[in-house]
Amino acid sequence: MSRYLPAPAALNALPAIGFGTFAAHAIPDPQAREWIRTGVTFQLPHAVAVFALLGWQNPGRNRRPPYRPARDQRETSARPARP
Repeated sequence: MSRYLPAPAALNALPAIGFGTFAAHAIPDPQAREWIRTGVTFQLPHAVAVFALLGWQNPGRNRRPPYRPARDQRETSARPARP
């Protein structure tokens, strides 16, 4: 399940960033700019929170040293016989 959650989190952050940039550069009305800023202020932290929960949910995932093979590879690898 958590494998598919980064895509919705990114899709949640994308409009917040897009509307924030649009409001900062293209909207001349200060009241409308403030409304969009409020929406971005509410939406963007939620997207960041989903990414934070994804990192907190699997803290040990992909954190083994690159030189050490995974446990299943060590058990199935053929070792040379000692004379």
